[in-house]
Amino acid sequence: MAKEIVLTVMGALVKGDSLLVQNRTKTDWPGLTLAGGKVEDKESIKEAIKREFLEETGLEVKDWHFENYIEWNIKGQRHLCLLFKAFEFKGTLIQATSEGANLWLKIKEIKDAGNFSDDFDKILDLLKIDWR
Repeated sequence: MAKEIVLTVMGALVKGDSLLVQNRTKTDWPGLTLAGGKVEDKESIKEAIKREFLEETGLEVKDWHFENYIEWNIKGQRHLCLLFKAFEFKGTLIQATSEGANLWLKIKEIKDAGNFSDDFDKILDLLKIDWR
């Protein structure tokens, strides 16, 4: 029997030797992760990553590049998350939202930051971010 599929997106924004991460405080996905969220009805995947990232960080990214995907089965639903990466942006970073705090971390210091959300390490690997 086919399960409902929830389509989501996540974006890795890299600036030099740093990665923009979100320290989520929401109980459904707490810990360090990347900005992102669900693709809305009548919205393209590219529109969704631009919108979600802008809403959660205040930053506008023009050229997101699809890198990989990750999937989960959560409470009887299949979640498919498309992973994007970008290097250029404009705007002013929102320090915190209802999702959590946004912060730049040196990529090589991520392993010492701890408090990873579920599968954050796998997501970084799938995005080919050399964080170990």
